[in-house]
Amino acid sequence: MKVLIADDEALIRKSISLHLQKCQIDAQCIHEVSDGEKAMAILTQGHDFDLVFIDIQMPQFSGLAIIEKVKVLHPHTSFYVISGYSQFDYVRTALLLSVTDYLLKPVSFEQIKAIVQTESIRLEDAKKARAAQIASQCQTAFRENHLPQPEPYLLACVCDPSPKAACTLQVQQGISLCLTEHHIFYSTFDFQGHRFFAVPDRVDAFSLKTLLASFMTNTHCSLICRQNDSPDSRPDFQMFMNCVYFSHFMPLNTCHLVELILKTFRQKNETLVLAQSYSLLHHARDTKNYFQYRKNADIFAKAFQNCYKALQPQQTQQLLARLAQLFPAEHPLNTPNDLPAFLEKYALSTLLCQTEGMALIEQVVSYIQQHYSENLSVSSIAAYFYISPNYLSTLFHNKMHIPASKFINQTRVEHAAQMLLETRLPLSTIAQKCGFADSNYLIKVFRKSTGLTPADFRKTHSVERMDNPNSLVDLS
Repeated sequence: MKVLIADDEALIRKSISLHLQKCQIDAQCIHEVSDGEKAMAILTQGHDFDLVFIDIQMPQFSGLAIIEKVKVLHPHTSFYVISGYSQFDYVRTALLLSVTDYLLKPVSFEQIKAIVQTESIRLEDAKKARAAQIASQCQTAFRENHLPQPEPYLLACVCDPSPKAACTLQVQQGISLCLTEHHIFYSTFDFQGHRFFAVPDRVDAFSLKTLLASFMTNTHCSLICRQNDSPDSRPDFQMFMNCVYFSHFMPLNTCHLVELILKTFRQKNETLVLAQSYSLLHHARDTKNYFQYRKNADIFAKAFQNCYKALQPQQTQQLLARLAQLFPAEHPLNTPNDLPAFLEKYALSTLLCQTEGMALIEQVVSYIQQHYSENLSVSSIAAYFYISPNYLSTLFHNKMHIPASKFINQTRVEHAAQMLLETRLPLSTIAQKCGFADSNYLIKVFRKSTGLTPADFRKTHSVERMDNPNSLVDLS
């Protein structure tokens, strides 16, 4: 609570100041002025006070004249008039100016204590309401894809691309407790899988970062601060969200790099690609999704190689060191050019080892079942999943107990058999739709798999369907 005492009597100022300190008001938050001119200056020059004790009779300006002039500048400040006069005219004027109370000198400790208690409750309620208002404004603006304007507040964010991460709830609860213990009021809202903490104006960015430093070491947590940006420097909404995503892998002492990169690439899409690919990469790592990891690793590495050129060598090394912590792999990561091989090594040595390859094979099987009609081969599938053909063949046979090439043909035969029974399509068309080079190759593979030619299979099994001739569909 910031307090101003304006009175030309030093004894009165000292007495009120001591009473306030007995009520646990920090002495550094108590300011004293000895005349009306100084009081007018400090109140009209942008200084904010929660509570003002002001004398009526002072040199240069009277207390009532000062209140009349500055009340509009400080609508949330409580003014307490102190006076040695109890004339009704003074009291009436004070009431017309909406002062909080009119106190006769000398002011007792009990009066000050009651005032501090009342004002503390008022300030708490006001800060809670302000935080809730900020959160509401932010959430509405975010849904409309823009930042609220103006931005006279700070916005802290807990980022979590993997909502099921065990640490997420614990971190959020820790931040809530930390802010509450330091009497910092806040309100929260969720947007695009992120929990945002809206904090009222008076907490500066440095203090907030220092206070929450222990939480920023968590890989799922970052802090974004916006405060009183000028229209020229204020980023657009997408840039702000890029900043949120990008800060996932930024250590606390390099958070300023986010702003540097955003300014450098303001007219480009590199930061958007970098931020989104990293978010997906992080999620794929947590869910052990090998294919999604490899796919986004390539995108992320290329975007990073484009973005890092805006940084100083020391800053680049800080980012590379952070990535090495997040994706530990037995491969050097000394320059951005090492990043593709580094991320690939992590995928092969960690993700596949953790899942023993089964998750990958499940994805390969799903891919074959969806693309059997195309020109599939073990080599083309291996290339799609960023692994070698030999590795795929060995892993597939170990997990499925059937060669990958045989599984491809088996899948095609199953679909060909279904088309033979359910349609009147000629064999050449079925061969084409099921991924066989021609009808002769279809006959060869089909006979090897079922013991029958496609014609014999259709004839033999069509007898069983003659009772329902409508089941044969002509798709030619």
